[in-house]
Amino acid sequence: MGFWLVISILILVINSGFWGSIFILAFMATIVFLIQGIIFFKLKNGNAKKLFKVSGVTFSIFIISLIFVIAFDSNTATPTPSTTAYNQKEAEKAKEETEEAKKEAEEQARIAAEEKAKQEAEEKAKKEAEEQARVAAEEKAKQEAEEQARIAAEEKAKQEAGTMSQQQAVKKAEDYIDHTAFSRSGLIEQLVFEGFSNSDAS
Repeated sequence: MGFWLVISILILVINSGFWGSIFILAFMATIVFLIQGIIFFKLKNGNAKKLFKVSGVTFSIFIISLIFVIAFDSNTATPTPSTTAYNQKEAEKAKEETEEAKKEAEEQARIAAEEKAKQEAEEKAKKEAEEQARVAAEEKAKQEAEEQARIAAEEKAKQEAGTMSQQQAVKKAEDYIDHTAFSRSGLIEQLVFEGFSNSDAS
């Protein structure tokens, strides 16, 4: 009986790890020392008090090892299938949210790029239109200025030509008056006959 008890204890110690081994040994020692202390107490043996103290120490070790065993078991506990499934679901959800956020960011960037390109195209077209309007206005103003200059030159030439013709007519009339007596109407007719216009002769 005692042999199989020892074997069982050894198996438990091997499978329980360090703190599990301390827990089992402290528990067994506490029981043994406590029982011996009770027996010695009834027999009024002086060693009973010493055994009770030893059993108290082993009980303290038992409690401490129990705390460590519980702590290590909670840290090394394997996740249950439901926990694993939940974690996988949460991971997939987080991945989907990340991908969704990435897609939204890319879409916003694309829209911003298109908007910027559209604004740049509109500004370019506006500048080109303004430049064309400016060139057209300058060309029109140049043509109008040239036309006005041409008209003014023609008018001036016409006026100068008319003045010279009139001066020639006056000179010719003075020559006629110096040599021959003419009436006003007769002088006009003579000048017209010489090739002067009626207005210049008048």
